[in-house]
Amino acid sequence: MFYDSTGHKIIPLNSAEFLTERSLAYWVMDDGYKSGKGFFFFTESFTLTENQILASILKNKFNLNCGVHKHTNGL
Repeated sequence: MFYDSTGHKIIPLNSAEFLTERSLAYWVMDDGYKSGKGFFFFTESFTLTENQILASILKNKFNLNCGVHKHTNGL
């Protein structure tokens, strides 16, 4: 469901149906980190549009104020 036919990671359009408090907690523990006053998820394998979809889901479903920030590893 989270991979296309070529094996590339994707965000399904119905992701909001599957994102629960529990799955959010697992996501935090797996791909999240705190920095300063903010909290971030590693989502660099997704497109800008997919990241915007994720931010929208987090806002609408959990009332979390989210933004999409470009981060590079210096390469």
